[in-house]
Amino acid sequence: MHHRIVFVKKIATTSYEKFHLDWQMVHAPLLMGTVNLKGYVQNRPVAAQWGRGLYDGIAELYYDSAALEQEAFDSHQSKIIREHEHSFMVEEETFSALVDEQVELEGRQTANRVFIFDGDEKRIPEGLAVRVSRLHLDDAETHTGARSILSVWTASEPDAFKVKDALGGESENIESLVVTPTPIVTPPIAPYIA
Repeated sequence: MHHRIVFVKKIATTSYEKFHLDWQMVHAPLLMGTVNLKGYVQNRPVAAQWGRGLYDGIAELYYDSAALEQEAFDSHQSKIIREHEHSFMVEEETFSALVDEQVELEGRQTANRVFIFDGDEKRIPEGLAVRVSRLHLDDAETHTGARSILSVWTASEPDAFKVKDALGGESENIESLVVTPTPIVTPPIAPYIA
């Protein structure tokens, strides 16, 4: 499965409420009509995280292959999507990379997830993680230079913040974000399928 992750920065003059509403209610339906798209997940930061990180949202897109992703990108629908993106996100501050996921702890999808650049899974408090994976990036993240992201799914939002704090978070100036993953088009891969 061809997996792309996109870190999105909202336009400064747009409120967080309007950004997330536009991303979910306008942008997602536009993207759902894209040819070859097998999965689309919006990871929206919980309200307590708004404005606290480099990015305001994280999207994950799934295709069967790089060629099929390119075909989707070249489509007329994709041109409409890119025009819409200019209305709510800053293209120059958006980072996109291909992902090679390495699962460290198998588990299910939950409504709580922590993303932390170059995170150390050994620092996750015992019993708080439901699923853990390392997302290896094909390119270094623009601001931090990170080549991987630690993705930790937890059973609750308080557990997600405990994981974030244990991994360093803002106290150690480590870029991290607590999000609520929302599958718009459910990817045909674990942890989204039972």
